[in-house]
Amino acid sequence: MFRRTVGPEPPSIRIRTDELRTVREAMRDFSSLLTELEEGDVEKLVLTQRNRMRAVVVSVERWSEVEQALAGTREGSGVEIALDDEPAPS
Repeated sequence: MFRRTVGPEPPSIRIRTDELRTVREAMRDFSSLLTELEEGDVEKLVLTQRNRMRAVVVSVERWSEVEQALAGTREGSGVEIALDDEPAPS
């Protein structure tokens, strides 16, 4: 009898098909992908490698919104999240 070991489930995020790119495609044509983000054609780019999600690329403006939302969540929840290289306060 064989037991299959299953790793952790991949994160669940909403992705449109036009937001999916392979890592190889991103390496080859990163400049035009940045233009798509800057012009608002896509909200994010989900990079895949070997049919697995590997990274999400967002604009600087969108990342700023995410950080602000996380900061608001931290303050209200009592949970500390370090968003940069500095250690979280003790």
